[in-house]
Amino acid sequence: MTALDHLDAPLRMTWFLDDRLAPARQILLAERLVEAGLFELTLTGHPLRCPVLKEILGILAGRGMQVSLVVTADDRDLLPVTGQPPARVLLDLGPSPGDVVPDWRGIEGHVQSLREAGCFPGLQLLPLRSSIRLLPDLFLLATDLAVDQVLLPNVPLTDFAGEDPGPRLLRAEDLESFAGFWERIDPRPPIPSGLVVHDLFLWEILCPGQRRDHYSGCQAGNSLGHLDAAGILYPCSSWNQPLGALFDAALTDLWQGDLRRSIRDDIARQPDACNGCRVYARCLAGCRGLSRAFSSEDDEGRGRDLMCSGRRDL
Repeated sequence: MTALDHLDAPLRMTWFLDDRLAPARQILLAERLVEAGLFELTLTGHPLRCPVLKEILGILAGRGMQVSLVVTADDRDLLPVTGQPPARVLLDLGPSPGDVVPDWRGIEGHVQSLREAGCFPGLQLLPLRSSIRLLPDLFLLATDLAVDQVLLPNVPLTDFAGEDPGPRLLRAEDLESFAGFWERIDPRPPIPSGLVVHDLFLWEILCPGQRRDHYSGCQAGNSLGHLDAAGILYPCSSWNQPLGALFDAALTDLWQGDLRRSIRDDIARQPDACNGCRVYARCLAGCRGLSRAFSSEDDEGRGRDLMCSGRRDL
């Protein structure tokens, strides 16, 4: 098996894992990921419902891969993780479908159970219009629980099956409103030492003046990839362009294909909406996948991050 061409960075992938596929096919997908020599894998969706999770964790750990696991509010009662413990377990604090606000009760007990199981617990919250102002409470919770790892991920389009996530996504005006809200908080909660913010514009509000290590623009199809519940490979969980089925071809073959390379060529081109912007050299247009999915052809901001205001002329 040919090793994966990592290009600019080692490949980090997410895999939406649940109980829909036959166990043998899920094992096959795990083996395909191992064959590709991934650097890091995060199991999203409902991994605790997967009947062969223990076997999958054993396969992944056997090759030294860094494995993280995300547990939603609906699945917390399935904790702790059994079998080979992953390096990190993120407790997703977003609301369950139909809920207006998240229910964070019992989080302390779950954090403790994960530590006793040999896992490193972390917290995750998806920044949406309904959740962005919960960040101060999230940071205080992390401080109280002595949790360093806090993740604010990109919006994974595959997690909104049957629902249009567009109305829930943060736009430039939402971020400007949050910036004013954050500025007025006194005292401001401490920022977790292990905070990871996928969107550059949100990072700069929360951590002004702090260097964001290794940021080099949209990494879809380069250092990021995503595998959905059916075994379909994508450039990123936020880029809904299928590259092919992992049952039909090795990940290395799909990754070396013309379609993935054309996506990287598109990302390398500066969007027309970014012409004359004095911060383009820093942001490189941000998240391209969400912009591609939720900007119309005649949208003057098409191609740049949905949270960019566009008012950055020289």
